[in-house]
Amino acid sequence: MPDLILSKLKRDDLVVEFVTPNFLIRNWPPAFKEWNTKAVRDTFFASPKFPRLSNPDSIKETIARGISGGVLGYVGKVGAKYDPFLYKEGISAGDVEISEDMFIITAETAEGYIRNHTDPPELAVIKIDPQKAQLKPGETRTFVAKGLDQHEQDYPLDQVIWTATGGAIGKNGNFQASDEEGRFTVTASCGGVGATAAITVAPDSGDNGDNSKCGGTSIQIVSWSGEVPPQKWMNVYTKVLSGFARENRLKLTLNVEINSKESKGISKQKIEEMKAALRELGLNDNVKESEGGGF
Repeated sequence: MPDLILSKLKRDDLVVEFVTPNFLIRNWPPAFKEWNTKAVRDTFFASPKFPRLSNPDSIKETIARGISGGVLGYVGKVGAKYDPFLYKEGISAGDVEISEDMFIITAETAEGYIRNHTDPPELAVIKIDPQKAQLKPGETRTFVAKGLDQHEQDYPLDQVIWTATGGAIGKNGNFQASDEEGRFTVTASCGGVGATAAITVAPDSGDNGDNSKCGGTSIQIVSWSGEVPPQKWMNVYTKVLSGFARENRLKLTLNVEINSKESKGISKQKIEEMKAALRELGLNDNVKESEGGGF
């Protein structure tokens, strides 16, 4: 009878021999930057979202595979530093310690740690928002400067020096056009790095924003659709969409299709994990299932 029960649990993916490193990433606790290995193992026997492991030590093999494959990092904590720090290098399952003193981290955390400790961030680029502005004589506009490091991550700007032609600009980036008409510039400088924005001053410069114009009519809606490879998802957001998200003008509709026609199909366990993750993000969990493959 126990063998029959265990066989049924395995068929329903409620008991498994092992999980993949990506399973840990998909079910990573949002509150944890580092997840100690003892808590990782114990979660498989405490959380209803996780299957039970028929062999608890198989989690060591999962972690070892994640480290060598660049999905996970394996670290000890010494103050603000990691020691040891293992990422994208071979390690055997026997070398993985299950304890409260050893942790796994995501690839994103590992890459950030490498950047900050082997290649300290420094100011590389300043961006001015807006890049272009059309003003009437005497009109004002506030410009904002943002710094990026060599890794295209946000970099704090200590003291920005603002200069302008064709008007006056304060230390907070507030520009006031003079009565003179023409094309002028606003420049932001910090630490030897600078950026310039263009200004046009004319009596009938149109609206007070920096919207592009065509035939005298401001563009109100811009849309795009296309297929984006998984490895470029974050780049699309940071490089294309983030500027609109800050101004609350962005509406994003996501269409997801997971097609497993060439494999054994998608297990009920994975579908339930997907629904649970959607609920954690405050999104609806209306996941459609089809025997023909795809969502």
